[in-house]
Amino acid sequence: MSGFEIAWSIILVSGLVAAFVLSTWLRSRSRPLVRRLIVAFALTFFVVPAPVPNYPEQWAPAFMVLIFEVLFQTEGAPADSVQILLMSLTGVLVSTGLVHILLGRIKSKSN
Repeated sequence: MSGFEIAWSIILVSGLVAAFVLSTWLRSRSRPLVRRLIVAFALTFFVVPAPVPNYPEQWAPAFMVLIFEVLFQTEGAPADSVQILLMSLTGVLVSTGLVHILLGRIKSKSN
């Protein structure tokens, strides 16, 4: 395994563990839809990849690329990472809402 694969494995496992812990912590504190949205947003925010400018074939978590490009690059190019994050979070919002609606319908039919 290359260093790149190890790093992404650590990012993915850490994101899944954090999502599980967040879900467990929110279980008694919020409604199911709110909990699902928060967990899905957090996992997506920390795990979705974006290309690293000026380094072809290299990808990093989009939020890290965004922070680095905005804060540390004089000629930063955060547009790609912003676009990827916004599209991903929008997709999570829509899909989580649809899953919640479907689960509600399945639950209501079983009663």
